[in-house]
Amino acid sequence: MKIRLLVDSKHIGGIEIHVMNLCEELTKRKHDCSIIFVCDYPNNVLYTLCEKKNIRYHGCKSYRALFHLLLKEQPDVIHAHGYKANILARLFGIFNKASIVTTFHAGEKPIGRLILYNFLDRWSSFLSKNICINAEIAKRLPSKAKIIPNFVDVPEHPNPLRTTKPFQIYFIGRVSPEKGPIRFCQLAEHTSSDFEWHMVGTGPLLDQCRNKYQTKVQFHGNVVDMERIWPKVDLLCITSSYEGLPFVLLEAMSRGIPVVSFNVGAVKKVLSNTGFIIECFNLKQMQKRITSYFLKTIEERQIIATKERSRIIKNFSASIVVSKIEAFYKEQISANLE
Repeated sequence: MKIRLLVDSKHIGGIEIHVMNLCEELTKRKHDCSIIFVCDYPNNVLYTLCEKKNIRYHGCKSYRALFHLLLKEQPDVIHAHGYKANILARLFGIFNKASIVTTFHAGEKPIGRLILYNFLDRWSSFLSKNICINAEIAKRLPSKAKIIPNFVDVPEHPNPLRTTKPFQIYFIGRVSPEKGPIRFCQLAEHTSSDFEWHMVGTGPLLDQCRNKYQTKVQFHGNVVDMERIWPKVDLLCITSSYEGLPFVLLEAMSRGIPVVSFNVGAVKKVLSNTGFIIECFNLKQMQKRITSYFLKTIEERQIIATKERSRIIKNFSASIVVSKIEAFYKEQISANLE
C-alpha cells in the first residue's frame, strides 16, 4: 500500500513519536510510507529526527502545495493525526478516491482557538474513517470509530533497577497546563533528599517552573534523543489534568520503569498495578505512593517491573497494534473499491 501520514507539528510530543514509529513499522512491512507535514515550519526539529531515523518526509509551504502533492502521489491511504491535519485530509478526500483515515489522540479539553479546531474536527469526522486511542475519546465523537490504542517498540531489555539513593523521578512531556508540570514541581518541593526530580520537555509553563523551582527540579528542556534519558529514570510521574493514552506511559512500562499517575484518560486500563493510580490531583497520596514504592525490596520491585513490561508486550507492542492498523487500512481500501 502507498500510505501518507499527515501531521501538523513542529515540537516533539506523543503524537509525533507515534507517527514516526508508525511510519517506521509500516515501512518495515514493505509499504510505501512517508510523513507529510502540512505546514513547513522553519527549523523544525522533527525534520532532524526524521533524517536521523531515515524516515521520508515532506514539508508543505501552503495548503495548496499539500493538495498538489497528494494529487501527484495518489496514495491508497491518507492517515491524518491531529485537528488541522484531520480536517485538511477530509477536505482533500471530498474530491479524491483515496481512503481517508484520521486518528483522534487528544484527551484534554481544548482552549482558545483549539476549541474551534476541535469542533470542526469532531463534526467533520463523518467524512473519514476514524480511529480513537481509547473508548472515552470515541464516546465524544458523533461518528463511528475503531478503538486502536497507541503502541510502542519494546526494547530488548528492561532498565536495571537502581538500589542506591538518590532515586531519579521524572516528568516527561510538554510543559503546559494540561500536563500539570506545576503539580510535579510541588511534589519535588516537599520531598526528602532520597529523591532527585527531573523535568524533560518545553512549553509555555517552563519559565514559570524554572524560576520558582530551580533549586528542587533539574530542567533538561527539549531532548531529541530520549535513549540517553530512559536509562536514568527510576520512576515516571504523570500529573496531567487530561490524557488520551500517554505514549510516555507505554515507553516507561516497556522498559520496566514504574509509573505513578493520576486517574486520567486510559491510564487505568494500561497500568495493571492499580496501587500506582492516584485519585486526581491528590499530591499527598502521590507522594506517599512514590515513597512506599522505593521502600520495597529489589525483588518486589522486580516483580512489578516484569508484570508491567509483560502487559505492554501483550497488548501495546508494535507487532500487535500495527497489524490492527494495517487491517483497518485494507478494509477501507476494499470498501472504496465496492
